[in-house]
Amino acid sequence: MFPYSGNILTQTSAKNAYTLREIQLINSLAMLNNLSVIPLVQTFGHLEFILKLKQFRFLREVERYPQVICPKHNMTLKMLSEMLDQIINAHPESTMIHIGADEVFYIGQCNTCRSIMHEKNISNDQLFLTHVKTIASLIKAKHPQLKVLIWDDGLRKIKEEELKNSNLSKLVEPVVWKYTTDVTLDINNELLDKYSNVFKTLWFASAFKGATGSFQYLPSISHHVLNHESWMKTYNYYKYKGLVEGIFITGWQRYDHFAMLCELLPVGIPSLAYSLAVLSGSEDLNSNTIVHLLDCKNYSFLTSVDIGMPYCKYPGAEVLEAVLKFHHFKRAYQKFKESSSVAGWLGNYNSDYNLSSPAIIDWVLTNLNDFLSELAKWQGTYIKPLYRDIDKMMAIANRLFIMDNWPRRP
Repeated sequence: MFPYSGNILTQTSAKNAYTLREIQLINSLAMLNNLSVIPLVQTFGHLEFILKLKQFRFLREVERYPQVICPKHNMTLKMLSEMLDQIINAHPESTMIHIGADEVFYIGQCNTCRSIMHEKNISNDQLFLTHVKTIASLIKAKHPQLKVLIWDDGLRKIKEEELKNSNLSKLVEPVVWKYTTDVTLDINNELLDKYSNVFKTLWFASAFKGATGSFQYLPSISHHVLNHESWMKTYNYYKYKGLVEGIFITGWQRYDHFAMLCELLPVGIPSLAYSLAVLSGSEDLNSNTIVHLLDCKNYSFLTSVDIGMPYCKYPGAEVLEAVLKFHHFKRAYQKFKESSSVAGWLGNYNSDYNLSSPAIIDWVLTNLNDFLSELAKWQGTYIKPLYRDIDKMMAIANRLFIMDNWPRRP
């Protein structure tokens, strides 16, 4: 979504990428609201947006999979350096940059990497550390004022002594991420003690949406509350060591470049509110405070999305209401499909032999017509007005587009 330019990165951005002017606006609005912008630039894994392209296919670590870049190809550093320069220059007020390095599923598999690993007798872990250090050193050399952050999962299985010997701690600060309801199952004291012996500073990362399913359209608020409660227990244990700088509350839009969108931001706002309440130390999540902040009539849906409607009025709440109505419709239809009547009188046997009870079929048809009517109403309320509005604007824009001479002002 960044508007890359120049010889190397030409034609790599999405066609609907932000403009530099829009990025300036985002930076300005963030500053006005006391928010710090920390650009996340993938520099190892999650590079599908560029490795999927024919002209960059040769940089894949595994030729079949456009997920991980070969860290040792002579073009890799040149391209990543250009990406970093452009993004850093577009965020002059930022004091930190995140270079990703998570979920590097393939490493040491291409011919170039295997050859260098054999020649220098280095392991996959050393190859990983070398690439991260190279990227971080590059940033520090050009922009010494920037803190460099990385995701920690690539470090979890590396021995403490090897981490110390790498001197990585002089260059980066790890962000320890986990989005489950009990983070201690993976992020245990042994791991965090290892990190504390190597790094001066750590960050934690939780999630308020975008972490419970690649095709989720509603966040599980109870799941995310438990995630934050679990992180707070860990944070409270380690904060006295002065090690943990803070917690990133992530809210991912999609699992990777190829995946569909998951929960939209307006739908996730209540989950974000509850997550922030946990992090701020609130012990009474059933109070009316959050409901008041979100301007909701009730909060029953916060414990179960299958119960009622919240009728909130925060900016974007109408999106949540539409998605909840769709969810309730979908649940009702699924319950109908799984009913005894449908299973017993509208199964494969009934279809194959054209045998069924007329009374049951009458009931099925009545319900199906009701579902179609409700679906048409939902589309008419939420979808078709948008289509009509877009079509209207398109007609005006197309009419103006063909103009190449103009009359005097009226």
